Amino acid sequence: MLSENRKSIAGLSLGGGKKENFFFCLLEFYQDDGRWFLTSLNQVKEEANLNQDEAIMSWVEGSSLKQLLVDFPLSKPPCETCDLVCPGIDSCHHPVVHDVKSLMKNILEEDSHRVKENPKRYEQQRVDEQMVHHSKSVLDKD
Repeated sequence: MLSENRKSIAGLSLGGGKKENFFFCLLEFYQDDGRWFLTSLNQVKEEANLNQDEAIMSWVEGSSLKQLLVDFPLSKPPCETCDLVCPGIDSCHHPVVHDVKSLMKNILEEDSHRVKENPKRYEQQRVDEQMVHHSKSVLDKD
């Protein structure tokens, strides 16, 4: 059992190519000291009966961790299991595809509105969001 002042978070780093390595890391944050420690770093390899995607999903499902940070979706896209002849993104009626298109449209409209409303402030915020603020804790939310 973890002590009250320690929290564990898992992270997964993926390479960009088929032959590149996948790495899993376990980070622990000690609240009393305000410090992070890397407690383990493992390479995810294809196992005898699992490809890399299946190996990752197997590890995630079998893990007792409550938080996992990833830079990719843990679910498969609906197109991967669809048996229909693809009508194209604009004509697709799958609820997930439709919801994502709607969400993207709303985000782009909001972004366009912010650019038109105050282009200078928009650019300043965009640049600021890309900067690393060493004085801020990674646990703080803006």
